[in-house]
Amino acid sequence: MASTVRAETDVLERAARDIEADSLAAHRIHSTNLPFLEAVWDTAKRARDIVKMRHAVSSKKPRKQLLAPGTRIVRLEGDSRASRDCNIIIDLVADSGHSWYKVSSMTNKRLLYDMAKEAIYCGDSSGDESDSPGAKPEGGIMLDGVPLDEIDIPLVKLAKNLADAAQGYRIRSRSPDVYLVLPRMMRGEHPQIDKIL
Repeated sequence: MASTVRAETDVLERAARDIEADSLAAHRIHSTNLPFLEAVWDTAKRARDIVKMRHAVSSKKPRKQLLAPGTRIVRLEGDSRASRDCNIIIDLVADSGHSWYKVSSMTNKRLLYDMAKEAIYCGDSSGDESDSPGAKPEGGIMLDGVPLDEIDIPLVKLAKNLADAAQGYRIRSRSPDVYLVLPRMMRGEHPQIDKIL
């Protein structure tokens, strides 16, 4: 974490020095990763018993359960290698491995854009067959008549992948609790966003 913050501040200092000569310097300053890193740090300050920061885990369900990230992850025989498999970064592993925190810098505006692209934002369509009682898949969650598994909204997919990944790990016979931290999202701005949150 410290090296990431150092690298980010170096980029910002260089961009601030070269703002007159470099046309992209203002863009580099505007698109900094610092707000995300601040949110991760704020989350870390509120957590207890921090085990790891920025830890990679697999979103694929393993054939056999893995030990949760405590001091180390033990992969069982037959599981694929970590470098190929670890595609989700858990920003903070805390509570002796029992809690995973993932910080997302998504905004309400971006979520509305993703929902509109997926056509979920328009919930007033006249062709709603999903109101029938048999439309809900068994054990599935629906959002405006669409099964959650079929929704292609990055935030929803991230939450589902985090939950799936946590089910593949055990620490003291329990899967870790997953927390998705959304510091730039506001409740109450739009009812469709509140449904997802």
